[in-house]
Amino acid sequence: MTAQQAVIQLICDILSGEVPPVFRKLRTAEYGVDHSVIQQVLKNLHAIGLLADDKRNSYKLREGLKLNDMHEEKKQ
Repeated sequence: MTAQQAVIQLICDILSGEVPPVFRKLRTAEYGVDHSVIQQVLKNLHAIGLLADDKRNSYKLREGLKLNDMHEEKKQ
């Protein structure tokens, strides 16, 4: 998997709720990207409003935003 593919997979997993947007958990998930890339992805998702602040300098998925949930709504 290339670095770009790994970043895309990371973003998809965060937005679908498969992995929490918590740096220490993402770092151990072995996406094959540098920790600075993971931090930047989290900061960018937060900057555009997809992540909300959580306790202890971490993020959480904004309420009602999981991609899997939105996909299920479109099916109905």
